[in-house]
Amino acid sequence: DLFSNVIKRREIEHEGDIEKEKNANYKHDRKAREAFKELLEQMKMDGEIEFTARTKWYEFVLKLKDKPQFIELVGHSGSSPIDYFWDSLDTENEKLKAKISFFKQELVNLNLDFNSVNKIDFVEYMKKSERSEIKDISSTDYETIYDIMKSENQSATISRGVKREHENTNNDVKR
Repeated sequence: DLFSNVIKRREIEHEGDIEKEKNANYKHDRKAREAFKELLEQMKMDGEIEFTARTKWYEFVLKLKDKPQFIELVGHSGSSPIDYFWDSLDTENEKLKAKISFFKQELVNLNLDFNSVNKIDFVEYMKKSERSEIKDISSTDYETIYDIMKSENQSATISRGVKREHENTNNDVKR
């Protein structure tokens, strides 16, 4: 009975030690994540790093690989540097998608059909815009918006074609 009590007490102590270590690791991991997020924000504000919809992971890593906050975060549990990269990229993509309606309206104001405008002309037209939502972005973003609009336009065309094909099939079946 004495042996059982000693073993039980040791097990409880061991579990307590494990829990303390888990908590310490969690706090350390959280501090590493916070430091990395602060580094990213500072680098964005200083212009050292810029996220566009076309930023590549290797470009991101090259600017951060020697930073202590990056090195500290790698290998810890929770969010990793690539998670923060994807989050930033998603945010930038959402910003661009939100601006697409402004670009579509600008094309209407210029009496232009999107299908008749190539990428170079599109960028030139948009750079001349008076709207701050359009003129205050980078050339890379203009090109990305053009590509997104082109992709959406192609998807819509394919979708209409599939719908027509489906309707034709239904009409043939009804006959």
